[in-house]
Amino acid sequence: MNFEERIDRLAERHEALAQSLEVLTVDVRELQTGLKELGAKVDQLTSKVDQLTGDVQKHDAIIAQILEATTRNNDTVANLAFIARVHSERLQRLEEGKR
Repeated sequence: MNFEERIDRLAERHEALAQSLEVLTVDVRELQTGLKELGAKVDQLTSKVDQLTGDVQKHDAIIAQILEATTRNNDTVANLAFIARVHSERLQRLEEGKR
């Protein structure tokens, strides 16, 4: 291989590398654009997650209130059932005393 052939071969390699570099540059720019778009979407999703977290906390507080009210109502019903049983027993004793 003579000097001219080596120069031609180096020129071909240089051209191939230049073309590869151009393709890579375009790819990097596209990736940067995609990354910016992805970052914006992540920001939007973060905002939505924060909002949903607040909503869940509000719902948790409401559920806690409902559970507390249910417990109070269960206690009230149990007390009323006790009063009804005592009253029923008293009525039975009164009725038995009349016989």
